Amino acid sequence: MYNKFVQWVWFYIIKRLTKRKSNKNTKYILDNFSDRFNTQLKALELLGGIDLVIFGDSNGEELADYKSMKRFPKITANLSIGGTRADHWAEFFTKSKYGREICQVIKNKKILINVGGNNVLQMQMTALVSALNTLKRIFPNSYWINIPSVYANLIANLQGRSVRTLVSELKEANDYIGQVAGEKLIDIRYFTGLDEGSPYFYVLKDAVHYSDVFDYKIRIPLIIEKIYGRNISS
Repeated sequence: MYNKFVQWVWFYIIKRLTKRKSNKNTKYILDNFSDRFNTQLKALELLGGIDLVIFGDSNGEELADYKSMKRFPKITANLSIGGTRADHWAEFFTKSKYGREICQVIKNKKILINVGGNNVLQMQMTALVSALNTLKRIFPNSYWINIPSVYANLIANLQGRSVRTLVSELKEANDYIGQVAGEKLIDIRYFTGLDEGSPYFYVLKDAVHYSDVFDYKIRIPLIIEKIYGRNISS
């Protein structure tokens, strides 16, 4: 599989020579990662051409390692950055000059968007719907993956808010993502726990992030099946 070779070159050679974050004087936090985004996109294009681009938050970045990315059937770039919200990405692609340039590069690729969880965790729900709609407008044919069930009791205690509020907002965010995604939704909730606050034991490695076993056995196969189906030659 050629993507396996491409991912090896990226993760073990090029990425190691590339700074993760620069210090641009900007109000858009994703601008500080744009140099690495551009390096990755240019490298993967030169190595054969990108078929799929993933972007989003830390659960998107959980896939950004060789053992995960080599499993995709075609060349895939993962731009995800931990801690980012849906509105960060919407602003980046619409208001930042760096983001608009990157948008032009990726807009005709297959797109997988993994956002929303940090709007709940960072208590920024008011920005979520507008941001989701903006991303859908920019990438009308994009695929989306929703937020997994998380350990709500632990998170709520750490944040000093009620479990009921946290679980309600997780459900609300997932409902919004489902509405925007429509038939392009990769619905992970059935596999992670239908109660947003009580994940199955095998799903997470900490309070919010997927385990490697879950990714390799369930999440990545679900993504591939949804985007490529059983026939991945086209």
